[in-house]
Amino acid sequence: MKIALDYDGTMTKDFPFWEEFIELAKGMGHEVAIVTKRYEEETIKKDFNVPVYYMCRINKIFCEFKPDIWIDNNPFDITGYPS
Repeated sequence: MKIALDYDGTMTKDFPFWEEFIELAKGMGHEVAIVTKRYEEETIKKDFNVPVYYMCRINKIFCEFKPDIWIDNNPFDITGYPS
């Protein structure tokens, strides 16, 4: 399973939880990536040992990483449509 995690407002709320989540998911054979609307210049300083996709303020649905599951505190940032 491919899982996309939002950074701002999701992972930033509880880093230790998401670190454990990522390790558990990867340990179970799942693929995890961080997909953020940040620009590349706004790099994520913490290394979670997963790919990071910077969407430069465009909707995350256009990301080259195509997850089975999105985890995001603001679903509008994924599609651009209200949930």
